[in-house]
Amino acid sequence: MLDPEDEPKLWEALAVPPAFALPLARLALLTGMRENELLTLEKTEAISGAASSSSSIRSGGGTRAEPGGLPVCEEALKLLAELCARTGGRLFTDDDVGPVTLSRSSNLFRRRAAAVGLAGMGFHFLRRTFGTRLGEAGVGPYAIARLMGHSNIKTSMIYVHPPVESLRRAAEAAASRRAGHPADT
Repeated sequence: MLDPEDEPKLWEALAVPPAFALPLARLALLTGMRENELLTLEKTEAISGAASSSSSIRSGGGTRAEPGGLPVCEEALKLLAELCARTGGRLFTDDDVGPVTLSRSSNLFRRRAAAVGLAGMGFHFLRRTFGTRLGEAGVGPYAIARLMGHSNIKTSMIYVHPPVESLRRAAEAAASRRAGHPADT
């Protein structure tokens, strides 16, 4: 998982060319989308949500291609609007050479992360971080599954690792909801 204090140094490492690296990683962290889903995202799939501020994005393939699209946050919509303002079909291209390949993206991300002390961090860590942050925010497992494009909540639970303090607060919240318990008299 990507710690919040490590984000700035990762973004700084990804801010140098090629230009696709930073927006690709930011959008992954903001949406939980898979690397390949983002790399194959066409402008026409993203533009309706970004242009209308409808707070959703359409993504081809898998369970992400649901009616109305995938709900996303305002920051993701702004980023999508910026990306859609460029010409071309795919949102992520490799410095006008053509579409970014999965291997190019993955290798670049891994090298840049390692260069700033995040050795072993792959692109998928952004997706895992998204899922974990949803869980930490108290989002229920069914909503997490839907946002991450999983058909089974068991798969989504792989990404959710609530901290001990969060579990302690949950236990306290449950205890505070009891009525007429003998210890309360």
